[in-house]
Amino acid sequence: NAQVFNRPSFVWDVTFSGSLMRNRLLEMPEEVPNIIVNTNGTQQHRRCDDDGTCYPLGGYWERKYTYDDANGNGIIEPAEVTVEAQQTFIGSPQPTRELALNTQFSLFNNRLQIGTTLDYRGGYYQWNLANDFRCRSRFNCNEMYDISAPLDEQARMIANTQKGAQNTTHGYIEKSDFLKWREASITYNAPETWARALRADRLSLTLSGRNLAKITDYTGVDPEVNEGVGNFAQRDFLALPLLRTISMRVNLTF
Repeated sequence: NAQVFNRPSFVWDVTFSGSLMRNRLLEMPEEVPNIIVNTNGTQQHRRCDDDGTCYPLGGYWERKYTYDDANGNGIIEPAEVTVEAQQTFIGSPQPTRELALNTQFSLFNNRLQIGTTLDYRGGYYQWNLANDFRCRSRFNCNEMYDISAPLDEQARMIANTQKGAQNTTHGYIEKSDFLKWREASITYNAPETWARALRADRLSLTLSGRNLAKITDYTGVDPEVNEGVGNFAQRDFLALPLLRTISMRVNLTF
């Protein structure tokens, strides 16, 4: 917390917070197989490797793939996608780092107050099951029919739907770092004469908004949503994103 300026006409307060999260499954009986968290085995509780490398609970695992537009026609074909035989670790389903910045301005002897909050979360992945499902089960995703779709999107669709027993959802488990403009507000503390006209002691007007904007490379609706119902299950499927809301409030103190 810091108060950057403190003058009768201008006060500026700043609050910055952050956290790191790391978890590892250190031991599991040898007779217990790796524990599947979700329906298709993309999330698992896995024991440590022989070299001592340990993994987070519910970590994402899936077979990687590579692709190459060998003929240069701008269309990825099944023969141009190669899927690896074994699953490899992708990443954590939960944010491993979080940052928040809140700043408040007070102007004109506290007549006007302005506040805003930025929120960052990173170091984690989200399974874009909604788009995965549309490609794999409904055959109506954009990358299946649009020849101008980016090559990486065409490749992930083919790896997921047209490689037979080698099909992999790896391309739909996406890095989900984001920065959100979480909220903003502006409050006008009216002159006492306005309040007395309403037979009140104080009067203020506030305009505020939440979830105003986001910056992310995640291709789904929102990297924060979760349809999963079990412990550690994390997936974006048929879940509403956080709503953007705008509200106006009148405060009267008697």
